Amino acid sequence: MWSNAGVLSTIGNTPLVELTRVLGDCRFRLFAKLEGFNPGGSIKDRPALRIIQKALEAGQIHPNTVIIESSSGNLGIGLAQTCLYLGLRFICVIDPKTTQQNRRLLEAYGAELNMVTESDPATGEFLQARLDRVRRLLNSFDNAFWPNQYANLYNAEAHHRTMEEIVHSLHGELDYLFCSTSTCGTLRGCAEYVRNNSLRIKLFAVDAVGSVIFGSAGAKRLIPGHGSSVRPALYEENLADKCIHVTDEECIAGCRALLSREALLVGGSSGATLMAVKRMKDQIPPGATVAMIFPDRGERYFDTIFSDQWVLEHFGSLGETDDREISNKRVWIPVTASAPSNSVEPQKSGAGHVRNSVSSREGENGVNGKSFLTVENLGPEALNHLVTQALKLDKANGSQSNLLRGKIVGIYFRVSSTRTRTAFTVAAMRLGAQVIQYGPVDLQLATGETPHDTGRVLSQYLDALVVRTNQPLSEMKEIADQGRMSVINAMSDNEHPTQAIADLVTIYEALRRLNDVHILYIGEGNNTAAALALAISQFPGMTLTIVSPPGYGLPDELTRKCSNIARKNGSSIELRDNMRDLPTEVDVVYTTRWLTMGVPKQDLTWRDKFTAFQITPEVMKRVSKGRETIFLHDLPAMRDCEVVDEVLDGPQSIAFRQAYHKQSSAMAILEWCTTSR
Repeated sequence: MWSNAGVLSTIGNTPLVELTRVLGDCRFRLFAKLEGFNPGGSIKDRPALRIIQKALEAGQIHPNTVIIESSSGNLGIGLAQTCLYLGLRFICVIDPKTTQQNRRLLEAYGAELNMVTESDPATGEFLQARLDRVRRLLNSFDNAFWPNQYANLYNAEAHHRTMEEIVHSLHGELDYLFCSTSTCGTLRGCAEYVRNNSLRIKLFAVDAVGSVIFGSAGAKRLIPGHGSSVRPALYEENLADKCIHVTDEECIAGCRALLSREALLVGGSSGATLMAVKRMKDQIPPGATVAMIFPDRGERYFDTIFSDQWVLEHFGSLGETDDREISNKRVWIPVTASAPSNSVEPQKSGAGHVRNSVSSREGENGVNGKSFLTVENLGPEALNHLVTQALKLDKANGSQSNLLRGKIVGIYFRVSSTRTRTAFTVAAMRLGAQVIQYGPVDLQLATGETPHDTGRVLSQYLDALVVRTNQPLSEMKEIADQGRMSVINAMSDNEHPTQAIADLVTIYEALRRLNDVHILYIGEGNNTAAALALAISQFPGMTLTIVSPPGYGLPDELTRKCSNIARKNGSSIELRDNMRDLPTEVDVVYTTRWLTMGVPKQDLTWRDKFTAFQITPEVMKRVSKGRETIFLHDLPAMRDCEVVDEVLDGPQSIAFRQAYHKQSSAMAILEWCTTSR
């Protein structure tokens, strides 16, 4: 087996780039070694190849040898790549913290995954449990090899070359090196090269708060690949001139600052390294040359560092920093959301400024030229963005008042509204927009002008038009066909998409999650239920059970559509027509007014069919997990009809908080539709 051919020959010689923006006016030169350019995507390609290479030379590995290693990410991927190229079987021991992205990469490279499900009883961490599993697996094979990245000296030796590349790229003019730590392989290898070549370079180790490597007390850490719950055997005293401990929050802020300022999408330990340099900034002399090692790329952290939902859930904030030494403005990178993918051309709007004009045809993402007409196929990333952006804008409490400055929003409600009309009016004003209100007969639509012509005219004046009607969605699509003015569906005959966003915001705020949430909706399959079903069907792990009187459920075509979407996304939509077979242990109970928009039903006996579907304390007790189950109602409520006072005003009800979030979700939708991304 030849271990330095093909793709393996491209490992190393990664670029070293100068960073001039992220720290603002810097008195020293700052460089980053971009190890994500290795073929496996990280610095761990180097030790993976080196360890296997040396084991082959020593006769420790043969064609039938099974390679077994503990890794939650990069080293495992590097080994998987090397083993696949060399035709070796590789078993990677992982734990539940291993991201789905890394699992898929490992499997793509042919690795067999062996999952540890319980943490070590003594430490409460998974690392020791993984190492114990590796030892048991080694005993189950006649011919197995453990690279043991935590103790293998070739791990460190591989980084002699890393340090050599940095020194040579800078023609020997290097004063400081900042290096993150986990196995200590990179730090030790770089330190050995400096020592062996009598170089006068100061090494700063960057460790995680909660890591035990440098003698600190162990604590919970969330950023993978940075720090360790066990001191590695490769650790030695005096490897670094100084150790700087960085929090998980600082990692996130650093990563997002690098993306915002330098267009560098890098992983958590890279963000930590930047923040360590920032902390030492005033102690580094003018004219010095500083290098940082950035171990990997950022794609592997989309579910964590670059997920607004994950950050909000674990840290209560959205990766913001007010540190002016890092950037000249707040760092806010909503990478979990993508703008409409339609091709855009700059165009003058009728409101007198340049904006993006996109295709007026409805796109795959449910946004019609930046209009918001339906949640169908919007996608979990865009839905996540709207939810987290709504909470962010609400938390800002007025500091976002310039987002829509200079824009004009029309509010056109052809039917009555308390919450939605007020919410969008206040939302637009809070974001700095001017508002024009239109009554049911104020536009010439009331006298026969076509929706298409109305849209063409209004698009010359307005940036957005918020519409509520009891007509089918097709009318709004005609208004939006002009493709310049954003049209927002504040409710149509067949869908209430802005209500669905408010519902998701409310649920997320209350439960701190959207995954693994079971919603029980009891009532008519109306436009609110339709929008909720379309939204839930796009969230992996969510379940929506709709219980309606016979003949009053979701339309069959919509049911099939939602079921197909749910099947693709790993969610579930269930329909039932009686109250005897209710699910239990649900997270959310939801109901709506029996008379949608107050419109009487054709069936004169309809009330008899709905009576059994009333939400009472007994129903709540049957289906709830306890007080943690919440009750929602989109309001207005017809008390003692669909819900009794004891529930609507009870401790589990957050229906009026749900009404409040009509405003925060309206801000997110307006910002989404009318500002360039």
